[in-house]
Amino acid sequence: MRKKATLKRSNLNSRSYLRHNLDSYSLQMSRIFQRKEKKQQGTENLEPIEGPEVVSPSSRNVEPELSQECQPTASQTKSPKPPSDSNERSKAIELDNHANEMVQQLLLFTKEISEATELLSPLKSACSLLIRGLQGAQIAQDNLIAWKDLCEDLSLHLSELERYRDALDGEPVAADKDCLEAIEAYIRVIVEAIEKARYALQSKTSFLQNLQNAGMAQSGKEELEYERVRISNAWQVYRVAMNRVISHKVDKIAKNLLEFEDSQLVETSLRNVRDNYGFVGSGFSMAYGERIEVCEEGTRVDILAAIREWAVDRNTQQQIFWLNDAAGTGKSTICATLAKEWLTHGHLAGRFFFSPNSATTQTTKEFCRAVAEDIAVNQPMLATMIEDAVKVTPLDRRAWFDVQLRQLVIEPLQKLKSDGCVFLVVDALDNCIAMEERMELLEGLLRYLPSIRHLRIFLTSRPLQDIADALVGSPFIHGSDIQLLNVNSSYHHDINIYVEKRLTRVPTISSEHREMIISRSGGLFLFAATICRMLERGRHRSEVLKVLSGMNTTDKLERRMDILYLSALKQAQVDKEADKMMMGVLSLIIIAYQPLSINTLSKFLPDNVYVNDFVQDLGGVLKDGNPDRPIKVLHPTFREFLLSNEDRANGFLVNALSSSGAMAIACIDTLERILDEDMFQLDKSGSLAVRNSDIVDIDKVINTRTSPADRYASAFWAHHVAASDVTPGLWLKVLRFLTLRFLNWVELMSWRGSIETCIEGLSRLYARSRKEISNEENDLTSRRSLVIRYARQFVTRHQTLITDSALQTYSIALFFTPHRSPLLTSFRQRYSYRLPRIITSYVSEWGSWTTIGAHSAQIYQLLFSPNGSHLVSAAGDGLVQLWNGATGGRVGKPFQGKPDHRLKDTSECRFSADGTRLSFLREREELHVRFAQTGEPIIRPLQSHRLYALTPTMKQLFSVNGSSVNRRDIGRDASSSQHIGTLPEGFEAKKITLCPYSRYIVCLGHFKDASDVMNMFIWEVDPFKQIFTYQLSKLKSNPFYTSIDFSPDGFQFAIWQEYLSILYLYSFRTGRLAQVGEQWDHYNHVMFSAQSQHLACASRDSGNIIIRESETAKTVSTLPTDNRDEVICLSFSSDGKRLASVSKGRIFRIWAFLSGDLLQTKNIEYPARIDLVALSPGWDQLAIASADNQIHLFDLQEESENATSSVPGPENDTLGTVKLKKHPRYAILGASFVDSLVGIRDEITGIHLWDTSTGKTYARLSTPSYVSHLAFSPDGQMVATLCTTSVINIWNVQSLDVIEDWLDIFLGMDTDKGRLFFSSDSRLLGAHHSGHALLWDIQEREKVWFYADVREEEEWHFRLYALSSDNRKVAGVIRANQLMAWNLDLYPDRALTGSIDDYYDSIGSFSPTDSSLLAISMPRRLELWRVGEELQLIVKLTIPNYISNQLSFSFDGRYVAYGPFCWDIRISPSTPIRYSSDSRPPSFSKRGLNTHAFLSYQDGWIYSSFPPGPLLPIPTELRSIDLDKNWYISDERVIFLVRRGVPISIDCTLARNK
Repeated sequence: MRKKATLKRSNLNSRSYLRHNLDSYSLQMSRIFQRKEKKQQGTENLEPIEGPEVVSPSSRNVEPELSQECQPTASQTKSPKPPSDSNERSKAIELDNHANEMVQQLLLFTKEISEATELLSPLKSACSLLIRGLQGAQIAQDNLIAWKDLCEDLSLHLSELERYRDALDGEPVAADKDCLEAIEAYIRVIVEAIEKARYALQSKTSFLQNLQNAGMAQSGKEELEYERVRISNAWQVYRVAMNRVISHKVDKIAKNLLEFEDSQLVETSLRNVRDNYGFVGSGFSMAYGERIEVCEEGTRVDILAAIREWAVDRNTQQQIFWLNDAAGTGKSTICATLAKEWLTHGHLAGRFFFSPNSATTQTTKEFCRAVAEDIAVNQPMLATMIEDAVKVTPLDRRAWFDVQLRQLVIEPLQKLKSDGCVFLVVDALDNCIAMEERMELLEGLLRYLPSIRHLRIFLTSRPLQDIADALVGSPFIHGSDIQLLNVNSSYHHDINIYVEKRLTRVPTISSEHREMIISRSGGLFLFAATICRMLERGRHRSEVLKVLSGMNTTDKLERRMDILYLSALKQAQVDKEADKMMMGVLSLIIIAYQPLSINTLSKFLPDNVYVNDFVQDLGGVLKDGNPDRPIKVLHPTFREFLLSNEDRANGFLVNALSSSGAMAIACIDTLERILDEDMFQLDKSGSLAVRNSDIVDIDKVINTRTSPADRYASAFWAHHVAASDVTPGLWLKVLRFLTLRFLNWVELMSWRGSIETCIEGLSRLYARSRKEISNEENDLTSRRSLVIRYARQFVTRHQTLITDSALQTYSIALFFTPHRSPLLTSFRQRYSYRLPRIITSYVSEWGSWTTIGAHSAQIYQLLFSPNGSHLVSAAGDGLVQLWNGATGGRVGKPFQGKPDHRLKDTSECRFSADGTRLSFLREREELHVRFAQTGEPIIRPLQSHRLYALTPTMKQLFSVNGSSVNRRDIGRDASSSQHIGTLPEGFEAKKITLCPYSRYIVCLGHFKDASDVMNMFIWEVDPFKQIFTYQLSKLKSNPFYTSIDFSPDGFQFAIWQEYLSILYLYSFRTGRLAQVGEQWDHYNHVMFSAQSQHLACASRDSGNIIIRESETAKTVSTLPTDNRDEVICLSFSSDGKRLASVSKGRIFRIWAFLSGDLLQTKNIEYPARIDLVALSPGWDQLAIASADNQIHLFDLQEESENATSSVPGPENDTLGTVKLKKHPRYAILGASFVDSLVGIRDEITGIHLWDTSTGKTYARLSTPSYVSHLAFSPDGQMVATLCTTSVINIWNVQSLDVIEDWLDIFLGMDTDKGRLFFSSDSRLLGAHHSGHALLWDIQEREKVWFYADVREEEEWHFRLYALSSDNRKVAGVIRANQLMAWNLDLYPDRALTGSIDDYYDSIGSFSPTDSSLLAISMPRRLELWRVGEELQLIVKLTIPNYISNQLSFSFDGRYVAYGPFCWDIRISPSTPIRYSSDSRPPSFSKRGLNTHAFLSYQDGWIYSSFPPGPLLPIPTELRSIDLDKNWYISDERVIFLVRRGVPISIDCTLARNK
């Protein structure tokens, strides 16, 4: 029985799917079409159709063949006459003929539909049939309003059909099944309506006489209304399908247009597309509340009257009506009613209905565009302005919301000329999930309202505290005291009307039953709506009524809702087995992390569980039973009821733990069926790497090849495991999944752009495994925890890399993992063919900490938000990155500033007091303010704000610009900045700080005539006046090391300088400044307690922490640390009783600071020294910035694990074992042309010769001093070094014998910037420094050529870098941007000169076959010169800004190459041709003097030139801001030095040939 019902409902759903699933395009399209038709006809209102001439083909621009076929007769164009029997009979005959003709046409139309291969022909036929249907309706009408309404409907339908036809004309569009079926169903419904009219006219009792009978007349009207509804529903289904077709066409057109390079052509064409199709594809019907029911007539009379009275009051200053009350009180219904009313009368500006049922309506991301497009439709005179604004306004959420609000909404409404008010409707603001977005919207509306006096805003929400704080007390707010849920109010009357309307036609529901429902509702619309829904949809109405009658009216409403929910559940019960299945379905609906559809749920359940049946049976408490739309719980109280307790749920309790376990198993099973390596077959580039950004329409690929169930399982399987009562069997399933499919899952999450979700799930899973260990620790639980820990560490450590390229999960990311990992070792073996050949040292295990990412330069700041939810890091590479404070996942995209730019001081990155906003200052003195939750900007960067102070909420800014002190609101334009005061004459401000309650500003600086003396000023903000000034004689006049720290209560502040022993304390209570601490050691940290009663100072020298009373500066206690361990972080507990500290010795301590007792000590198991840390407010997380610029998170609540407890795995013999001691001057100085050796500067004196093929040290060469440069001979037999003491040494590489020792040709000269190079035959050695250069004959041990410039100015310093193949021509450059060359055959003592553009980073090379041809490279240019009797420029080639250490000619001289670029010069050097091919030029050697790898490095990736594209990424922790200058390419190996002193070699030949 259950199965038959399922099949029946399934068929019903498939037929009614489009009918009930109105696409978001449909209503938007109709508004656009109607607006354009009105504009074309020059009228604002469509008149009712009085005769067939209104819809004649000529007036509707029907094509000629249609107009001839469907031309109405003369009799049809006459006005209807009064009814008579003869007239009635003639109409019946005429209608009978007309209906027979329509039936025949319908048969032909049906055949045409079945054979259709494109849409245009059926659409034309539909127009013809609809005209006939409209004529039939006009024949049947006889002054009946219902018939007139139907005629108007059909007329509008015809108008839109013709527009659809015109939109598709000119280009064939393939037949769409849904569209064809929908139009056939629509025409069939019209034919059936005409058939019913014919039957009525042919009946024995006169049709008109029947209508004269009151009862029959009412019945006839109801029948007509029913037919009208049927036609309307069928039409809506068709509109949905057709608008989807139109939308796809528009998208295709736009995509094709964007391929053109002519921007003006593209812009014009897109504008034409927009004019033709309107805002097709915007999809905002959900945001417009078009599916929300309106108030029943006669309900909500009082509240609607109050709102209407406010709406017509032109004199009120209260432009916002805020209706706030509890959930379920009918606010959205009132909103929909008023929006429809104002729309009807032309007073609606725009609307936005927030809702949890759509991603679009949960945030303000699409708010401005949706409202703007609604305004364009509702107020046509603004349409052009808004459409132009949309084109120039960035519409992604990363763009500033204030800009969108102003340009798309506010400015158009300011231009609106209206005699009355227009209304903006914003419903259910509390459903906007991000508090900061709610505040941003309210602040923007309140800010701009005074400039639009004719605008009224109707706003509804629950009374959330943040919304109330923003609105209560504002002079613009009206109605905030109105309460909808009031049992003594007239709203019982509203519910009465509502129930009567809903249940009057429901069988077996009497007036007594309705009265009972009304009395039991207690004024709560939620109760009334739920019971009406149950009675309308339920099969057991008598049982529901029985339950209702048994309710006690004295029970609380919550109790009554519980009884109602129990009744709904019992209605769906069939038998024990089915009941068990129903609870299984219901459990998954309740515990799911996002709403799931029937079809998706079915994938997670056995085949014999008929999800559709159960959902339909629970229709009283569940919404939207369509198979492909998410099932939604009618109200949150139903979920609370099911998850409450056994007594309350009474047999229907949902066990969240076991249900999560069941869902976890279903999710894992689903993933095991679909996951695989390269699951979308996107790796088709051969030797090149595939990056996510390279895949066009990746979202479309994912949605096409995965089901919603697959995507849900991938996102939330780990969440469900962590939320369950994990059984041993489930743990085994999790371990098996991670062991076999972990990397495949990470790949899928990368394609989906959901690595943050991946990290969140693994973090929850790891916490759950640690909880198991705390309960019972054994080998199994420990190993399980270790596997999950490695999975989490893998993703967090490589999240940047994996986010960029999903397939690098199997390559670079997998390579840089420990070889003894219990999880990843098997993957290394399985995907060994994807692993690149990399030579470096490695670690065997990861520590217990989590590495979350890295910067490519020194990290200057690390800071937790006040609530601990986020962490921010800022470094010299120009990046500011937000991280999740708990999991370490990246939050949003990083801000990329200019590299090498240090933040102005250590407090430049700041969070607001509530942790929701982040501010930072970057180059060009730009102040950025962003949301901490998403990392997205709140405002445009504010310029020229080097000296600024933000209020704790970051909603106001105080700044000093010159001598002016200014104030402005965050979010306003720069023009709104307000001058509030002026600095004293001659005073230069260096630092300003605002007290926590924004009452006082403290400013430090100095007077121009006493720049070495620090002065302090204190100003009161409102009104601006000076209240205190003092000369801080003990402090240095350097603001960089100066800190101003306020106490939390704002009544005191401390001024101190890092590494000085002076501290100034000022009290606003006493107005006195105290100088304390002259006897103290130097200190590096000062902090007030949470209650502002104590002050802690950390000593740099002794390592002690001194606690003082903040008011009196009296010493309370001294907290000693061991061995003078310097404290680098302090934090007071919120109760003001404990103090936490972190020291450089990697020790975390907790003190009872008043007594001096040490409560807890924890060693931080990190193997290196730490300099920069951040401690979360709850002391559960510690963030460390290591010396190699990585960021690590330590869980201070977790017991330390033995780092060597992991299961050993096999070592890879391709890895080297070189480990160099850390030294800041390590560098790769050169590479051999023949073998795999590179020279690495070692410590102060010495060179390591490192073999890049084995990873072993070949030899260590001792030098007399620090080596500034090194060169290998082209034959690979010699290596030469140049020391800073002007000494040159030459060794034999094979024997390591010294060929030339202590060659002191530059004796006494500073050669720190000198360079060496060999001639092509390895006979001569070239060397230079400052203004001196020479050529040295190694065999003869004598100078061949020498140059010395007597000018000492730096711009004349010479650099030698090229020697011709015959050793007779020499070239170099000087800093004055001059090229210098010598022709030793002609003019050995006279330099030939020429001008170049850039001295720095330029290199040169002579052609091996033409000794006079010289190539010179610079970052943006390559130049070819001829060295003869004169120096002649041949050609200049412009190249992208790129720096390389490779410039060479091919061995036959036919090609010249610089870095990744190559030119063919076979025709003539003066006409070089850019070489373009998938294969490298054949005449370049792979080994020797003319080797050229054609590799480049940019933005963290190694690129190949032939074929062109990315090869391999460099992990972030291995990058540096100057890596593009310091890396070296030898024999297609990329060699560079890691900052920890560990060399690394990447063999790119395997990457090319994979």
